[in-house]
Order: sequence, then C-alpha cells, then structure tokens
Amino acid sequence: MAVAMNASRRRLMFGANVLFSIVLALGVLIMAVYLAGRFKTQFDWTSSGMNSLSPRTVKLIKGVDQDVRITALYTVLSEYDTLAQKRQDRVDDLLDLYESVGGSYITAVLLDPMKDQSKLQPILDRLKNKTAYKDEAAPHDAVLSGLTQFSEDLQRLLQSEIELMRDIAAPFQHDKFAVIQRNLQIILGEAPEEAEQIMAPLNGELPEYGRAIQELKTYLPRVQTVLADVRSWATSAAAAAGPQTQENAVNFYRDAGNRYADILGRIDKMMEDSKDLQQVELEKIYSKLRGGVRSPVILVETESEARVLSLQEVWPFRRDSSAPLPEDGDTREFAGEQAISSAVLQLTQKEKTAIVFTYWGGPSPLTPDFSQLNAMTMSLRQMPTAPYQRVNLGLKEANFVTAEWNVQKDKQPPTIENAARVIYVVFRPTPQQSAAPNRPPPPGMSPADKALIMAAVNQSGLGFFLAGWTQPSMNPMQMGAGGKYEFGDYLADKWGIDVKADFLTIAFQPIPGKPGLSAPRNNRSAFALSTNAMPEQLRFTEHEIVRPLQSLDSFFWQVAPIEILSGERAVTGVTVSPLIEVAPSEDIWAIADIMAVNRDFQTKRGTSPRDSDMLAAPNGFPIAVAAEKSDGDKTSRVIVVTSENFATDEIAFQRGLTQVGNALRLITLNPGNFEFLMNGLHWLAGDAERISIGPASSDIPRLSELKEGGTAQFCRVFLVGIWPGLMLLAGGGVWLIRRR
Repeated sequence: MAVAMNASRRRLMFGANVLFSIVLALGVLIMAVYLAGRFKTQFDWTSSGMNSLSPRTVKLIKGVDQDVRITALYTVLSEYDTLAQKRQDRVDDLLDLYESVGGSYITAVLLDPMKDQSKLQPILDRLKNKTAYKDEAAPHDAVLSGLTQFSEDLQRLLQSEIELMRDIAAPFQHDKFAVIQRNLQIILGEAPEEAEQIMAPLNGELPEYGRAIQELKTYLPRVQTVLADVRSWATSAAAAAGPQTQENAVNFYRDAGNRYADILGRIDKMMEDSKDLQQVELEKIYSKLRGGVRSPVILVETESEARVLSLQEVWPFRRDSSAPLPEDGDTREFAGEQAISSAVLQLTQKEKTAIVFTYWGGPSPLTPDFSQLNAMTMSLRQMPTAPYQRVNLGLKEANFVTAEWNVQKDKQPPTIENAARVIYVVFRPTPQQSAAPNRPPPPGMSPADKALIMAAVNQSGLGFFLAGWTQPSMNPMQMGAGGKYEFGDYLADKWGIDVKADFLTIAFQPIPGKPGLSAPRNNRSAFALSTNAMPEQLRFTEHEIVRPLQSLDSFFWQVAPIEILSGERAVTGVTVSPLIEVAPSEDIWAIADIMAVNRDFQTKRGTSPRDSDMLAAPNGFPIAVAAEKSDGDKTSRVIVVTSENFATDEIAFQRGLTQVGNALRLITLNPGNFEFLMNGLHWLAGDAERISIGPASSDIPRLSELKEGGTAQFCRVFLVGIWPGLMLLAGGGVWLIRRR
C-alpha cells in the first residue's frame, strides 16, 4: 500500500538521497586517492606518451641502488612569459615521474631560485661535502698557500733594491736607470694589493680556486719580466763597468743575479706547478647554479658527485628548422628525459664500455671533415657532418666511450683507459678510387690489415659487423657476379655465419596483366625493406635484443641474406640466433644476378625468380643474427647485420611529418634502427638489463606497456566490472530509498 508523504517528509527523503550519494562519491574518491598514494601506480593514456617515462629509463631508475637527488632550478619572472611557464611545468611533471618510478632512491624537486633562495644554501653545503670534490683543489691550495710568504719576501727584496739604487743613483741619472727604478717601485706598490686580489676568490661562500689561480697566472709573469729585466741590465752594466765606476755600483751590478735567484726560482716553480690548473669541478657546478635565474638548470646528485644540465641539454633547439612550429612558437624541443637519464647513468654506473668504430680508408665516421669548408658553404650554413655524428652523441649519453680506428693508417687499435671492455664496430673497407680513368684502382685492404682487425675482435671477444650487398663486379669476365664480403670467411669459420653478400634482397609485386612477371614494390625504395611500414617484409624475432622493438618502424637498405650454418658446417660451441628475418613470402627473393634482372626489364618489362635466387618462401631468411660462445671464463659475442648503413644518422634519425590527432607532427621515421644498434651494444657488453626502448624513440608511442598480467587484468575488471557495479549499487540504493 502506498504511503502518502507530505512536503516536509518528501524534502527530508530527497535530502537524505542527495547526502547518501555525496557520501558514497566522497568515499570512492578518498579510496582512490589513498590507493594512488599507497601504490603510486600511473597509466599514461595520452597519444604522445608525454606523461610516462620510456621503458629504458624505467629499467635504469629501478636498477639504481643509491640515493639520487634531482633538483630543477626553474623560474618564471613574468606571468606573461608563457614559454618559461611551459618549461617549468613540463620539467615539474617529469620530476614527478622520476620520483614515482624511483621509489625511495630518487628524490626530485623543482625550486624557483627567486622564491626559494633559502633552499639553495643546503644544496651548496651538500656539494662541498661530496667526496669527488673534497680533494680536487689540493694542487691549487698547494700553490696558493705560499703566496703570502712569497709576497712578503718579494716586498723586502724590492724595498732593499730601491734603497741600494737610491744610494748609487746620483752619478748615474740616465733613462734606463730611471726606468728600472720606476718599475721596481710599481711592483713594490702593487704587491700587497695583488696578493690580496689573488686570494680574494677564496673568501666567498664557495672558494673559487680556479679564479685565484688565473689571477696568479696573470700576476707572476709581470713580476718575472721586471726582475729578469733588472738582472739582465745589471749584468750588462757590470760587464761595462770601468775604473771610474763607484765600488757600491759595481757591487750592485755584480751581485744582482744572486739577489734575484731565489725569487725568480720561486716564480718559475709556481708557474710550473700552476700551468695545468684550471677551474675545479665544484666551481663549474656552482657557476652554473648561480646562473639558474637567467638560464634554468637541473642538478643531478649522488652521494659522491653531481652534474648540472643546461637549458640547451634539456631544451635543445629543434632539429629541423624547416618543420612547422607548435602553437606557442617555441623554437626548442623537450629532451629532459634523455638528459636526466644520461646524467643518472653516468653518475651511478662507473664501469665503461668502449665502442671502437673500425674502418679501412675513407672519411672518419665520427668526425666531420672541415678541410673543404669555404665561405660559400659557411654562408649557407651547410656545415659538414660525419655519417655517425649523432649516433656518437647518443652512445656517449648512454655512458659508452667512443673511439675510431682507421686501420689503413694506424696498425694498432686505440688504447682506451679505464674501459672494462671494448666492442669493435667493423665497417667494410672503403673502395679505392683510380688516380686516372684508364688506370686500375689501387689495391684495397691487405690480408695483413684484415688480420689486424680480426685479432682485435678476437682479443676483446666482442664485434658488431656491418655487412651488406656487394655491388657486382665490372670486370667483363665476371659481369653481373656479386662480390664477396671481406670478413665472410672469418664469420663462417669461427661463428658459423655465412653472409650471402652477392645476393640483393628485393620485395616485388605482380605486374597486372603480365602473369608470372613482377616488379619491385614502390615503398620508399626498391632496394630497402622495413619492419612496420611493410610488416609483411621484415620482422623482429623474440630474441632479447629485438623483442622490445617489435612495434617500432625500422628501415634497412640493400640487405643481403644470411645463412646460419648447420650440420657438418656448423661451428661447435657457437649458438647463432636470428634477430631480424625476412618474412616468408612469394614476393620477396634475394637476387644473385642483378644484371640479368636489368636485362629482363629491358626486354620483358618485368622479371621472375631464377633457380640461382633465394626465395623467402616458405621459411624466410635472416638479415641480422647474434652469436655467442663460451671458452672457460670468457664469453665471446658478435652481431652481424647485412645492411651496411642502417645506423647512419641519415637513416636512423631521418625525420618526417605525420598526422597525430588533428595536427602535423615531426617524428623520427625509423626509430627502431638506433634502438637496434643500442640494444645490440648492450647485449654485447653483457648489460641485458639495459635492453629496452629509449625516450628518443617515443615520437608516436603505442599503448604496448599494458600487457597481459595482473595489472592489466585489474584495470579491465575495475573499468568493466567494479566501477559500473559501484554506480549501479549507488543508483539502486537511491531507488530503494525513494520507493519507500
């Protein structure tokens, strides 16, 4: 039976309904906030991935086993400075991510040097007490500690000299005598003030030993010049003295060398001891911190040392000036994660791996050639670059030490101090050019030079070989036949890896209307294969080096097939694993005779596989492999890639515009190339825990982190079941109350 309610009772019931709903909503909100604070789990649902750290950074931070402090000094001087506000907000968000991932080991904070000046002194106090900086000023202090006594002795000598010269001056009033006397008086008058000025930088809140040494280096040569001039003049005067010369003047001239010997000797020693002394590292850090108002910086500290990241490191200028600017017109792009992670890595992992780029002939792969630079190219800003210049920078940021070895010129590999291991990245020898059109080219790499490279790789046990298709021979007797990979015999005999350098892999497609004939696909290049733009062409395997890269675009130029030797041809004790494979396909094959294919197109406007070609169907074939073997306590490893230029700056960092949401965005087109090189080097170095994807490859991140597992399952259950269930429960409770 329905119960009638008057207006007062109705208002009471509706008010209770509203109160119950509010309390329930508050309860859910409080529980969510508690769980967020308790478990510190975050999910990034943005298309750009701007609210998450890269997998490689997460691995790095989770592997840190010591306290790390990250302090950003960013200020906004005006409410109208939108760029400064944007940069401060972006850095602040990034620091929150580091602190969230790092747990108890990472402390990250943003300070405004204009508003938080009282918090800067504790930073300076921490820096002073770090072990890396406690004794670095000892050589400076050793030189400066004797300055006060030196100044006093110098003043006594000068005062004595001036008095002696005053006694003998009357009969010798000439220009040189007066100049010498005046110079000594000037040096004497300046001595106390100069000593005070040299020592003054040591009296600030942070002793500036470098500036004090620089003042000393400026002062000592001036004193030395004056005293040496006096001694030289006195020696000449003593030699020219005649019978009419006063005895006291003769004694003054004759004994000048002895009187100045001690002071000049001490000057020589101080100049020798200080010639190589520069600013101490703590001064450099402090100088950068003091400039934090004008140019924001980030300080990364461990218990023992620190590093300051400049605005250019965190916010470098945009790499492509021709690309459209964002709406705010910022000419810089954010690289905070790369900069901070590199600093953390360098501060926490002291063991270094050296990467030696090994080549024979040709230009340096790392250092630009400025020999051909002229006024025209400079005016057009066409500065020369090296093929692996940016790769080199990326390797250094990853805590590698890089060097190069041109075996044509140097017969011994470079010596790299403090390197725990050496990885040789081996390029193919550069073909030699003929001096004249009708002359044969000079001989290429000799067997002896090849042996030097192989010996170095064997000694280190670590090699990264860049192979690839070899251009056909132009010899009329061998027209059309491909060449041989220079290190092929070594890889086959020692590692069981047969590089088919005389085969060029091409992806074809059938020609409509011409049964049995095909033509190369028109995908960026007829002589290239890619993993993601054309996923049916190449695929990364499940090997630990490339498993994280399976969602990244990659591009490989002029690839050759690899055969992993088996059976009787296999090398005992060696394990060879494919890294990148050509997918099984009827439309991909490796051509043995490119000249014959050219003739097909001239005569039939198409081609078809020959018996000598290698078809990707039915099993495919690898174009990159990794091999390892153990010999007692030593494990040797090599990686072979049959795309010689896959990691050059031109390919690995190629940029292009693509649509992201409703806007065009400039992205790295082949992010998988550099990541493949980086992961391969980590694997060779035995640092498998650092194999992942870095921040530079996240231009268009994919939602791949939420893989099968407890977290993913909880998210699904919560979003699909628990949250709707709570809403239904609340609605049902309200309905029941209102029914009553």
